Amino acid sequence: MDSSLEIRKLLPSHVRELASILETHDLWKRLMSIIPKTLEKTNYKCDLTPQNQHKYISRHFSLIENESKKSKRTCTEILFDEWGTSGRVRPALGHLLYLLTKANLYRAADYVAVNLLQQEKPCRPDVGPEAEITVDLSQLIKEKEKDEEIEKILDNVNYVAEAVTLIRTHSNKIPKKDNNIPKIVITPDEEEINSTIESNTPKEISDMIEFSNTDNPVDVNIPNLSLIMKSNGEITNGNSDVTNSISNSYSQTTNSSDYSYNDTYNPAFSQILDSTVRVDGEIKENIPNLPILNNSITTDENIQNNRYELSDSVLPDFTVLHQQSDIPSNIPDLSMLQVNNLATQNSNSTNFSLETNSKNRSCSSPLPNLSLDTVLPHYCYQNLEISTNNFNDGIYRGHNFEGRLLGSGEFGTVYLATDLLNEPVAVKKLHIGDVEIVNVDDEVTKQFRYEVEVLSKYKHENLLSILGYSCDGSTYCLLYEYIPGGALRDRLQNAPNELSWKSRLNIAMGTSKAISYLHSAFPTPLIHRDIKSANILLDNNNQPKLGDFGLIKLIPNQKNNTATTVFGTSAYMPREAFAGDISVKLDTFSFGVVLLELLTSLPPIGNGEDGADLVTYVGETIEGDDISNLVDYKAGCWTEGAINYAKNFYKIAQSCLEEKHRRPTMLQVKVLLDDLIKNIDLW
Repeated sequence: MDSSLEIRKLLPSHVRELASILETHDLWKRLMSIIPKTLEKTNYKCDLTPQNQHKYISRHFSLIENESKKSKRTCTEILFDEWGTSGRVRPALGHLLYLLTKANLYRAADYVAVNLLQQEKPCRPDVGPEAEITVDLSQLIKEKEKDEEIEKILDNVNYVAEAVTLIRTHSNKIPKKDNNIPKIVITPDEEEINSTIESNTPKEISDMIEFSNTDNPVDVNIPNLSLIMKSNGEITNGNSDVTNSISNSYSQTTNSSDYSYNDTYNPAFSQILDSTVRVDGEIKENIPNLPILNNSITTDENIQNNRYELSDSVLPDFTVLHQQSDIPSNIPDLSMLQVNNLATQNSNSTNFSLETNSKNRSCSSPLPNLSLDTVLPHYCYQNLEISTNNFNDGIYRGHNFEGRLLGSGEFGTVYLATDLLNEPVAVKKLHIGDVEIVNVDDEVTKQFRYEVEVLSKYKHENLLSILGYSCDGSTYCLLYEYIPGGALRDRLQNAPNELSWKSRLNIAMGTSKAISYLHSAFPTPLIHRDIKSANILLDNNNQPKLGDFGLIKLIPNQKNNTATTVFGTSAYMPREAFAGDISVKLDTFSFGVVLLELLTSLPPIGNGEDGADLVTYVGETIEGDDISNLVDYKAGCWTEGAINYAKNFYKIAQSCLEEKHRRPTMLQVKVLLDDLIKNIDLW
C-alpha cells in the first residue's frame, strides 16, 4: 500500500485489526483528540496550531460511544468512517501513521508501518513506557528444553504398584461433611442473674403513668388568659388595682371546684388589638380591631365594664390589617405572595431558551407528550415565538424589519430565529392540518420522531445540520443551521448574480457526495426521495447543503404548480416510483434532473401550456449530440483545455436518467463527476 491511500479504502480486516489495538483502554480517544480540522494532501505532518484547531470536541466522543452501543460496532470503526469521509482532503495512511506516532500509540503505528505500508517501524524513545522491550528468546528456549527433559525422566520412573493403587483409591474418596451444628451454651454471669431478679420486682408507678391512667383530669394550674385579656383595658402607671383584680379573679377561678373550660379558658385576643385602648383614660394608639374568637361572656366585673363591641365571628378578620392607615409598615402583604410567585414562574420560563421535553406545558398544545431518543436539545415553543417575532409572515429583509419568513413549502414554513443561539437559525414550522389533537400514531408524529431520532445521526459537510426540535407548542418545529445563500432553484432562475459553470460543477459534486453518504453511511441505505434544486441550499461560498431529507410528505401545496406525490415532486420522479418501486436509484434519477437544471438553468416543469417536465423537454429538443441550444452560456464557455465540459456533464446527466436496470448508483455517479473535474481548478 501507499501512504496516499485514503483510510476509507482500507479493507475491513485491516480496520478490525487496528480496532482491536485501539479499543484497549479507549486508546482511540487519544488519537481522536489530536486530529486537526484541516489536512494537507501531500504533507502528512498534521499538527494542531492556533490556525488549525481540533476537529472534534468533547461532545463528539459521547456521540461515537452512544452510536457504538446502538450499532454494535467498535468506536474505532465509527471514528474511521466519520473521519475518513469528511473534510476537503481525505485522511490517508500517511496522516494516520503520523498521528499514531505522535500520540505514542506505537503498537498501532507499527501495524500501519510494517503490515500496511511495508516500512520500518517508527522510532521509539529509548526510555519510558513507550520504549521497546527486548526479550531473549534463546534463554526461554533453553528453559523449555530443560522442562521437557525433566518430564521425560519422570515419565520413565517406575513407581511401586502398591503405592499407585493406594493413591488411586484415596483420590476417589470424598470426605464426608459433618452436618451436626454444635450447640452453643451461654452461662449467665452473676450480674445478669441479679438484673433478672431485680426486673421481676414490681416498681413504683411514676406520676406521669398515673396521670395518663386517670379518668378525670388532674387539677393543673393553667392560667386563665381570658381574664387577663378581658380586663377593662385601663393600663395605669404605678397603679396595681387592675393587676390585683386580675390576680384575684384568676385565683378564684383556679380554686373553684366548678372550673369550666368553655367559660374561662379561651382568651379574648381581640381585646389586645382594640382600636380604643386607653392609658390613664386617654387613647394612646390606634390599633385595628380584630373580632374575638368566640362570643362567650364571663361575669367578671372588669369584663362587664369594658367598652368593647364583641363580634359574632369565630375567626379573626385579617383583612382589617390592610385597611388601617396607621399600621406599621413592616407587616407583609400576604395577599401578594401568590401573585409574586406566579410572576417569578413566568419570568423564569422566558429566561431559558433551552429546555427538556416536559409534561408540564406552558401553553395549550394539541401535540402528544413525546420521549425522544436523541442528543438534540429541545427548545420551548414560546421562545421560538419570541425569536421569530411570533412567526411573522413578512419576508425577511434584515434584522431591522419585522418579517421573519424565509420560505414556504408544501409541508412546512421556514422562519429565521434570532437571539436564540449565538447565530441565526432556521425554524421549520410543520403543517399538521386542521386538527385539535395530534396522536402518537399519526404519520406526522412518526415522521417528526424519525427525523429527530434517526436523521440527526447523519453528519456530512454537504448535508443541512439539524440543531434541535420543539414539540410543546401548537405544532412540531425543527431547527436547522441557517444558510444565507438561498436555494439553488432561486439562484438559477431568479437571482441576478449568475453561477459560473465551475461553481455549478462544484455544486453537483458536493450534492453527489451528500446523497452517496446517505446511501452508504450505515448498513441500511437512506433514500432521500425528494432530491430537487429547491432542497439544495447554497452558503456564501456557493457550497451546497442538501436538506429536507427523509420526511414523508403529507399535505400537498395547492399553490405550487409542481405536482406532488407521497414520494416527492413528480418532475424529479422516475417511472418506477409511481408503481411503488423505491430504491436508491430513485435518488439517482432525481439527481439527473438537477444536473439538467445546472446545465440549462430551466425550471423542472415548463411554464407553457403543455406543462412538460424538463426531462421530456430536453429529449424532444436535442437532436443528436448538439446541446448548444440548451446550455446556459451566461454561466461561461464551459470549455477549458480543449475539453467541452458541458457535453461531458450532459452525458452524466443522461446516464442518471436511464431505465432503472441501466441507471448507475450515486457512488458511481460521484466517481464520474470526480473524474470530470479532477483536471480543473474549481476555486
